Amino acid sequence: MALDRPFIEKRDFPVRRRGYDTDAVAAHLATLADRFDALQRPPRPESLAGAASDRVRVIVEAAERSAAELGQEAEEERGRILDASHREANQHLERVVESTASMLGRVALLEKELGDLLDFVRSSATRLTGELKALEGAVDEFRNSPPPPDPEIAPVPSPPGDEGARLIALNMALSGTPREETERYLAENFEAMDVNSLLDDVYVRAGQ
Repeated sequence: MALDRPFIEKRDFPVRRRGYDTDAVAAHLATLADRFDALQRPPRPESLAGAASDRVRVIVEAAERSAAELGQEAEEERGRILDASHREANQHLERVVESTASMLGRVALLEKELGDLLDFVRSSATRLTGELKALEGAVDEFRNSPPPPDPEIAPVPSPPGDEGARLIALNMALSGTPREETERYLAENFEAMDVNSLLDDVYVRAGQ
């Protein structure tokens, strides 16, 4: 038996006393049949459009939620990147400041050492200039001064007599003076004496 509108609106029920109101039952069955017919009919285009609109709305809402979540995540990521960039920039700036301070300190030290070196060079140059001028003056004075006289060799005084001649001859013999030179010296400085006998005795004593 098919479930259709005539079956639902069937009225040939047995009648009993004190039963339901037949008009109310008929109205209820008619309403039920209308709803059943509505379920059996294919959906109207308006319903399809509404369903599609609902789906689109759901998709749009989901997309908006996803976009909002992505935007929030992107904002948080941007904040983290900015914080990391700020920290890195501050650290780099601190390193640059420290390096600059160290370099300035070394430059100041080099300037001081260079100043000390320049002062030393100036003082040395001044001293050398004075010494050179003094040396030039001494050279000019030496060039313009007359040559010193030759020193005169004073004769060595001889002891008087034969004893003096003997002492001189012995000294010359011990010094390695040849006999001929000693004889010539005695002949020039002593007179009236036997030079040969004196020299024989002296050179024998000297072992020559």
